[in-house]
Amino acid sequence: MKNILICLLILFISSGIQAQEAFAKMVIGLEAGMDLQQFPDGSRSHPMPTLQVEFPFHKFSAGIGITRKVYSKFRYQTFDGNISSIQIADDDIKIFHYVDKLLKPVYWSIPVRLQYRLPCNCVYIQGAASLDFFDKRSPEKVESGYEHWSSTAPTRTWSPAQFFKTSLRSYELGIGFKLHSSDYFRLIARPSFVWTENPETGGPAYLRSLRMTFGAQYAFLRYGGKK
Repeated sequence: MKNILICLLILFISSGIQAQEAFAKMVIGLEAGMDLQQFPDGSRSHPMPTLQVEFPFHKFSAGIGITRKVYSKFRYQTFDGNISSIQIADDDIKIFHYVDKLLKPVYWSIPVRLQYRLPCNCVYIQGAASLDFFDKRSPEKVESGYEHWSSTAPTRTWSPAQFFKTSLRSYELGIGFKLHSSDYFRLIARPSFVWTENPETGGPAYLRSLRMTFGAQYAFLRYGGKK
């Protein structure tokens, strides 16, 4: 937590060097966000690259983007279809074989955001909502060296659909700072607090996290001159 507070202080000081003004009619950008702290513990996504488009108007800016979220590996057991038998006394006992699978869950997210620049023109407040969709092609592999068996016939064959939700919603509230700007480019940083539906079917309904995002923006459609 101490490192987070120091990071926020540095960003606030640097934001006062230049004013953050609407410098284009349409802005495209690339951002990367990382959760610094999450509570309660649960599935955590890796750094999230986001391609986004914004349309500034007066002190406001509305935007939409697309994000690919990759979560930590998840292990589960599933019946592999193989059946063998062993003889105990005079009885033949069927053995059903199971394997461990490693799944790396991937979600595609569509964030919609609204920003408001404060009168000082050096800081903006952002509110955002996202809808995430589970990618059925998420990487999955059998973990070698692990095999299990049971004498009880499986009632179902497990798959990622039993462990991860097909869609999620998340909400974000953050404060953005401008680190650097030129005639066409701008660098920004944004600490934020995020509420996300738990991607796992079990556990708490929502996960809360402190997120740090850095981004670069390009003035795709500009006004008549530099702002």
